[in-house]
Amino acid sequence: MHIVDSYLELTTAPMTIRKFNEMIKEENCVRSALNLASLYVIAKREVPHISLLENLPKGVDNNDYILPMRIELKEEGAVIHAYYELPDSIERDALSQLKKSMLDSDFEEIIGCANVGLGTVIFEPSEDISKFFTYEVMYVGQCVGEPLSKRFKAHHALQDMLIEERVISVGYQNADELIILPFRSDGKICSILDPYKSKVDDYIKVFTNDFSFGTKELALDAEKALVHGMNPKYNKTKFLNYPKSDDGLYKTEADVYSYYIAEYLILKYAEGMVYGCSDPIYASRIVGDKEGFTKIYSPGEDAIKRYTDKMFPH
Repeated sequence: MHIVDSYLELTTAPMTIRKFNEMIKEENCVRSALNLASLYVIAKREVPHISLLENLPKGVDNNDYILPMRIELKEEGAVIHAYYELPDSIERDALSQLKKSMLDSDFEEIIGCANVGLGTVIFEPSEDISKFFTYEVMYVGQCVGEPLSKRFKAHHALQDMLIEERVISVGYQNADELIILPFRSDGKICSILDPYKSKVDDYIKVFTNDFSFGTKELALDAEKALVHGMNPKYNKTKFLNYPKSDDGLYKTEADVYSYYIAEYLILKYAEGMVYGCSDPIYASRIVGDKEGFTKIYSPGEDAIKRYTDKMFPH
């Protein structure tokens, strides 16, 4: 039995439609990073409001390089406090302008800057913090054969949601409520071999890693798994027969397909939540197999017990 244990990781920080629209017009490193994506999610969230705190958190020494922030979701009634520690390599003359630009940035931009080493963001403990990393899934798509920057030239689902979700009035360049999450997929193969039942061909594939699928098939299958599991509002094709497919993993040697999101974020859908985490123990898993079984497992739930019990019954 060959179990594909795959994860999805962001190629850039989540990005508003407005910011995405700006970035794809320029040849830069962000655009290049966006085009590394093989799968993307369009999601909706309330725009966080960022303001400057007068005082630094307790225990933090006064420092010109520290930016204390109050971040609020007004409709949700959620507030968190954080402070952003700017790199001390920045010239003092540039500090005030940089602080202003940080406050004018999107919440996701600030997190993204910290993730690539341009400073450090530290959150004060709060029960509300998960609300700022929760995204309501509107659409899931793949961009295996077409770069993400070109995929949006005529995106009908995006145009529909811009109108129906009433996130903007004119044009879509100011749609900060809609977020693009660009993912790339990767993973490993875990093979469970029974010396009495497994074929010689199974052993050869394990020892040589000579399987008939790669990242392309993983991405195509992951799209179907996410759409089937979360049923996004704007996906017209629902992949109701998943895991059966012609271009995913169903017709390959893989028997079980397991996906998790290796990022600290939550994807909200009508029936519940998919929890992401860099540590797979604390992440949800979306699982499908050749027998037609599919399930979204909660964090900590044993997603392969069903298969180990079959291979090695008590």
